[in-house]
Amino acid sequence: MIPSYIQEVSPFIVKTRGSHTGTLTTIKTDTDKNGEVDVADAGYWPISVGKAANGSGKVGILSSQVTTYASSMDNTFNVIYKPVGQLDGGQISVTSPDGWTVLKDKIGYNATGTTVLGDVVYSNSDKTATWKIITMRYGDSVAFTYNGVTMPNTVGVGTILVKVANSDAIPT
Repeated sequence: MIPSYIQEVSPFIVKTRGSHTGTLTTIKTDTDKNGEVDVADAGYWPISVGKAANGSGKVGILSSQVTTYASSMDNTFNVIYKPVGQLDGGQISVTSPDGWTVLKDKIGYNATGTTVLGDVVYSNSDKTATWKIITMRYGDSVAFTYNGVTMPNTVGVGTILVKVANSDAIPT
């Protein structure tokens, strides 16, 4: 079982010196009337690290595995997504280009690390597949396999669109 998201809070002690050869000194450390360090003003501040931003991360296609031409059939595209941070509770979607085989029943995924995705939901006349992100962290990846693809009978450029959000709403 993967634990639910735990917000990490790290204390940072801030120090300064009067010159490049001076001694580092904590900027602020107060004591209460008993001489104890006042926790509310101890010279350190908690820093919280939140979720990754909408649309962040790296996405790529394994192009060395793709040779297509107009009307070619049974093509396979491997699209890799790597987050730059935590995306628990977010969503990820993949959209096929106009004229290409729709994604329904043609796309699957393999996740690494802590990534767990919910069930796929299709929209946009089955051209868009969207998964709820249960857990996903920096260092994880998802490899989507879009297979059995028939290309349109005209020459052109198609873009497989990947969108990611850190909440329930996929950005437009």
